[in-house]
Amino acid sequence: MRFLLKCCILFLITATSLNAQAVYNLETRVENDQVWINFDLVEKEDIRERFDIEVYYLKSRFSKPILAQSLHGEVHNTSIGPQKKILWNAGKDLNQYDGKMRIKVVAKQVYTPMHARMVRMRTRFRYDRPKSIKLSWSGGSRKPMDWVYVDLYAEGKLIQKGIKKTRSNKGSVWVNTPIQRGSDYQFCLRDDYGSKLFVTPEFRVGYFGLK
Repeated sequence: MRFLLKCCILFLITATSLNAQAVYNLETRVENDQVWINFDLVEKEDIRERFDIEVYYLKSRFSKPILAQSLHGEVHNTSIGPQKKILWNAGKDLNQYDGKMRIKVVAKQVYTPMHARMVRMRTRFRYDRPKSIKLSWSGGSRKPMDWVYVDLYAEGKLIQKGIKKTRSNKGSVWVNTPIQRGSDYQFCLRDDYGSKLFVTPEFRVGYFGLK
């Protein structure tokens, strides 16, 4: 099979910002019935972002884009960086096609690190009257099966891991203040990709005669 690739490469970037672009320096190289696709993947806001990459091909200018199935390489959960490589087994997808072709690369953002504002709350609580506190965030994984966990710290040290968890796309979770007396407590949000955010000021738990 022989390919005559048209030099015009189309870009379609699907992300949170309609004007954002993540794929740069896109190049293709044909070897027999395989196509090497090389590109740089650039962050829009944070270097820890992750993308799923899709490749479409068009046999004519007005034809409907067809999703390439036989892809290998840096396709899923791809990190930011230069010289990303995908190998497309075009011969398997196109069978005996012989002609010009356009390639369209789609970068779908699947993860951006969480962002959250510090919770505005008082800093003293009674140990025998735990209070519910709402922790909220934006960003995080866009995959519905990923989790956000709540960890409890005291004096800067992790003392209880995963006291609560919820799906990342929920955007908020309720937790109760500890029932053990102590000082310099803080709640921290953590996701499956290692991102951590302290979202409460340090607070104390004891007997303060509070109502």
